[in-house]
Amino acid sequence: MESAPRSGEFTGGVRADPAHPVVWLAGGLDLAAAGQLITIVSKVLHDQPESVVIDLSGMHVIDRLALTSLISVHHHASAWPGCPVAIAGADMSTRHALRLMGINRYIPMCRDVPEARRRLRTIPPTPRLRERLLPTGDAIEIARARTRRVCARWRIPAIEDAAQSVVTELVTNAIQHAGTSLDIAFTRTPAHLHIAVHDRSRDVPHLLTGDEQRGYGLLLVDAFAATWGHATTPDGKVVWAAIRLPRHSDKQEPRRADRH
Repeated sequence: MESAPRSGEFTGGVRADPAHPVVWLAGGLDLAAAGQLITIVSKVLHDQPESVVIDLSGMHVIDRLALTSLISVHHHASAWPGCPVAIAGADMSTRHALRLMGINRYIPMCRDVPEARRRLRTIPPTPRLRERLLPTGDAIEIARARTRRVCARWRIPAIEDAAQSVVTELVTNAIQHAGTSLDIAFTRTPAHLHIAVHDRSRDVPHLLTGDEQRGYGLLLVDAFAATWGHATTPDGKVVWAAIRLPRHSDKQEPRRADRH
């Protein structure tokens, strides 16, 4: 049983079963607490749940900008493990801020946890392709071929070049710096193509700074992706990127790729 937070202190925890956890958050959310929010949810995503509900009934917003941390959570969950997320219990002012910032376009908002669970059960399976690769030179071309496949099957040819550039850099970095087997995953959400590479090393990636000779690949990822990030997992790390889809893409029904 978690202890109750002190007045204004931001905290959180998890309840319900591991496959469908409920993450509860309490206290005041400001920019300093936004990182805590991402950390709390990221730990839940380590276990690769089928869905996640974020209960905001005990939380109040101090700085609206901190709500953008929920977009980071959405991208992480969509890229790896590829599960949907719903928000429950937000007060009226928080719901207004979420709509004003367009966050409700990414994450459904529900009155309470039971409604959120019902909503998540009605969401159709997300188009997803996942494959394990060995750390060889062939892995890069295999990953590029899979990229061409999903862009064709999901009818998003306009971003194929950007997706190929991103997947090339993510897989190359995993081979060069981790040297372990790796899992590559593609997930299509209404607004983005998410690409994730999971390897068995916990060495975190970083962008090039100063005179460093490593990190150029991530500059390309940063240029082509709307956003990208990384998180540790129980057996390594995952690096993910989200590429924005053209506006008309959400009106086309993608053909399903194989789900592995």
